[in-house]
Amino acid sequence: MQAGLLAGMAVAAFFFILDLVRLEPFSTPLFLSRSLLEAGYSLDGASTTHGEGLLEALANFSQGGRLAAYTAIHLAVFAVLGMFASALANLFHVGWNARTGAAAGLIVGFGAWLAASQVGPAWLAGAHLTPEIIVGGGIVGGAVLGWYLRLCRLDAEEAI
Repeated sequence: MQAGLLAGMAVAAFFFILDLVRLEPFSTPLFLSRSLLEAGYSLDGASTTHGEGLLEALANFSQGGRLAAYTAIHLAVFAVLGMFASALANLFHVGWNARTGAAAGLIVGFGAWLAASQVGPAWLAGAHLTPEIIVGGGIVGGAVLGWYLRLCRLDAEEAI
């Protein structure tokens, strides 16, 4: 779980730096939070539906509240990915390192790009998300995950 949380923080930092370069701090997570939490969110920022579910209630928070809710969801997903990666390493006796993590991140990033592209190119353009940026985030997150899992394995071997 720790490896996944570190990977999630690395991906968040990656997108934060990209947003800073564009002089739009937090624009990517705010856009993604509205897309995830608010059903019917359109690119012009107007909501087309108003529901009564939990996600819609979260969407009615301030920008800070939406950002916090999205961050919690983001880190929870990465924690699960970290546990999954650790379980795969134990099951198949595969040693993780930054390279194998980056390769796994490449695959996950490409899968994320394919999933996002099914929503539509206009949605991706709204957050300035290109294939290179999404896959790059996956590679950064995967490399951190693999690096940390390697450190954990080295610690375990030293303890024996």
